[in-house]
Amino acid sequence: MDLNLKLGELTKGEQECLELRKERDEKEEKLKNVYSQMEAKGAEVHYLKSRNL
Repeated sequence: MDLNLKLGELTKGEQECLELRKERDEKEEKLKNVYSQMEAKGAEVHYLKSRNL
């Protein structure tokens, strides 16, 4: 196998890795937003329940 071919495969693998990391980061950010919304909704429910007591 020639060196250029190996380098090309490495570059392709590195590119795939970068794309996967980007996708993971985007999904983690969405998940953080969902958790944040859930916490806010939970705080709102807690507040409303405490007012009804």
